[in-house]
Amino acid sequence: MKISNNLYNNAAIKNRMQNQDVSFKGGANALVKASKEIVDYDKLLKVASNEIGDVGDKLLSKLEKSGRIVLKQADNGAKSISFKEPTIIKSFIDSATFPIRELPFLITDGALKLAKKVSGLSTSASKLYDSSFLASRRAASQVSEDMNMLQGLLETTKKLTDSASKNSGKTLDELASMKELPKKHKRRTFSKIKQVL
Repeated sequence: MKISNNLYNNAAIKNRMQNQDVSFKGGANALVKASKEIVDYDKLLKVASNEIGDVGDKLLSKLEKSGRIVLKQADNGAKSISFKEPTIIKSFIDSATFPIRELPFLITDGALKLAKKVSGLSTSASKLYDSSFLASRRAASQVSEDMNMLQGLLETTKKLTDSASKNSGKTLDELASMKELPKKHKRRTFSKIKQVL
């Protein structure tokens, strides 16, 4: 059965084929995309710092050096943040190559960490554990973990401030200037965040 050439001229199909998730244009850029922007992240971090300290600010400063976040400032002064996340193709590649690329590292890293505690093995295990290769792999894993923590902290704080703003009539600026959010909006959530961080 002959397929009509009109099928390939269909605009919807062309658009799908040009989508960054399935395009290899730009090489590595096709494997990452910016997440949805979180606006007024600086005010959200201020609210969070009133509740759990400066953990969010520390994560932000670490991630600024990594190149995994995009910070913008609009003409009206509003600051926004977005996170560089893997596309569908990158996620698929990561999942498919995990047993070969990541699992041996995790097993080696865990085994050396245990071996450091065993007398007789501790010296040589420490040297291997502290090698530049394994240290750089641990640092890369830590960046991903930090990014997930900061994104989760900002998204959770945004939900809490939206709820508090709706119920109290206060703006985000007013909430950020308060010493703490009204109790009913934050007690359980921020105590859970403290446990994770």
